[in-house]
Amino acid sequence: MQNLVKNGQSGIYYARVMVSGKTKWRSLDTKTFTVAKLRLADTLRELRAAYEVRESGREVSTMGGVVVAWLREVEQNLNSPGWKQGQVLSLKRVLKTWPGFESRKPGSITAVECGDWLRRFRKTGTGFVPPGSRAPRTFKPPSASGVNKSLDALRGVFEVAIRLGLRADNPAMTLKRPKVTRAKVFFVPSVEELYAVIDAIRAASRNGAELAWLCEFMAWTGTGPDEASKVRGRDVYFSKGLVHIRGTKREARDRWLPMSEPLRSLLNQITEARGRLVADDPLFKYKTFKRSLTRACELVGIPRLTHYDLRHFFCTHCLEKGVSVRVLADWMGHADNGSMLLRTYGHVRMDHAMSQAQLLTGRPVEAESGERRAER
Repeated sequence: MQNLVKNGQSGIYYARVMVSGKTKWRSLDTKTFTVAKLRLADTLRELRAAYEVRESGREVSTMGGVVVAWLREVEQNLNSPGWKQGQVLSLKRVLKTWPGFESRKPGSITAVECGDWLRRFRKTGTGFVPPGSRAPRTFKPPSASGVNKSLDALRGVFEVAIRLGLRADNPAMTLKRPKVTRAKVFFVPSVEELYAVIDAIRAASRNGAELAWLCEFMAWTGTGPDEASKVRGRDVYFSKGLVHIRGTKREARDRWLPMSEPLRSLLNQITEARGRLVADDPLFKYKTFKRSLTRACELVGIPRLTHYDLRHFFCTHCLEKGVSVRVLADWMGHADNGSMLLRTYGHVRMDHAMSQAQLLTGRPVEAESGERRAER
């Protein structure tokens, strides 16, 4: 649940809120979820009320105060915590690459200055060097997507300044967004290649069976590592043919997934190997298997796969087998009725494309006119 976090060791629930770009915690003094859920709203209201009192004590006269107001709006937004963290990170890039921005008067910043910042940022980036790195300091230009996110954050800050009556226009609105190119070409393995990878993972180590089960589960459910690690024994309903997938990014991702034939076979294997599925025990002992997956791909002789590529395999396989886009969107936990699927997973493999091309036929002989048949 958003803003609600449970301590894995003590079991106590905490309220988590972002204040001025920093995460603040407050104990809810309970280990019961229902009680914590009831106390959460009041606790968040107290924290935000105290925050409002501190800020209202001084008049906003600089861009630093506008930034604080923007951060408050981000924190109160109903989007996921991941979205909020991304917004804050995008603004941090702006502040790091625009010296003195927070001390400037809101009405004094011009569109020319915004354009100068954008050119500097696109050319050199933030100049970030990982701690302890011995590599020579080099300036790596940011990606077009990263530039656009920072530009959107900057525009959002100026929109707050406009609502506060500190300026009449948004000087960043005239800046041109760089075009994002989707250069990456996804490799989608065939079913035979997928099972070859799974067999290679199983044979690689003594923990290979557990890792292979996790790999196969993710491939036939389209779940990510976080979602797969949250599946418990009580989430598997053999009698109804359903698996409960608990959303991790947002509550809307919580869903029920029908058991396909390969998924049911896998779950039967796990049940037989363990004797039974314990209701509160995780279905899988591991969360990730990146190294094992990389080695298995090398052994099989296919391009390297990632955890996300298994999700990509599931979507592509479902579309090729005729699963409707809206049904697949529900299985994936998407709330957009399939628009993201059409943008991201609308491709097909060449062998599938060739088989689909055979469905196209010309005019049937019966449809020809009598005159044409007479001419023949």
